[in-house]
Amino acid sequence: MATQETTVMQLDLDGTLHPRTVFRFEPGEYERLRNMVVVQTCEICERIQTIAARPQGDNSNRGRYSWKHWYFASPWDEEETLFDMVCDDCGDKGRNDGSFAPEYCDHCNRYIIQRNPSNGYRNYFTLYQEEMICVRCYQEEMMEHGITDEDVEDGHLSCDFYTESELRDAGFDEGRTFTDFDKPTLLAYVAAVRSNGSIVLFDQGRTSIIGGPDSVTAWTREARVD
Repeated sequence: MATQETTVMQLDLDGTLHPRTVFRFEPGEYERLRNMVVVQTCEICERIQTIAARPQGDNSNRGRYSWKHWYFASPWDEEETLFDMVCDDCGDKGRNDGSFAPEYCDHCNRYIIQRNPSNGYRNYFTLYQEEMICVRCYQEEMMEHGITDEDVEDGHLSCDFYTESELRDAGFDEGRTFTDFDKPTLLAYVAAVRSNGSIVLFDQGRTSIIGGPDSVTAWTREARVD
């Protein structure tokens, strides 16, 4: 292994001296040390991981290793994506709760990454009727039922990023746009729409993900009779 060469004093930017140890490597020793670690980039969180090399034949789960995993990279994907370089933080479905790790949606029975890997801000899961579901299932529920009477009674309002063409194909018409997020006003609007036999949802549109929406637009359609 490397042997200590000497200890020197190094000046930092604040003008303070700190001791710094310098090591000397024997011929070929540095190459052996370099081969003991593997540097890889996780395809989900895109963090560079320095991983201790696992000896051949060692199948233990110690350390930070990369695994191959099949996940849905988006709730709207029809096929799973093979993530070839996935760090332990993102790859362990059983115990990891990191932002980019997969979450299981009970509505569509799929493991889906929790956040958009390309920007890290778009959350792919949301709370719906006290259950965490993927936003695709959430939007399908909202386009079928809209904001319910129970939501109005509980004072619960939510919005999401919808595709205008999908809303129109589902029979929705664009309604009022709100820039003043006065909750009583929004609740009264929803109650009025529902009293007229229609359902309503709120589209966040092309507004900021960080810090909340700049405005929300109501989309309404007649309620279907079962």
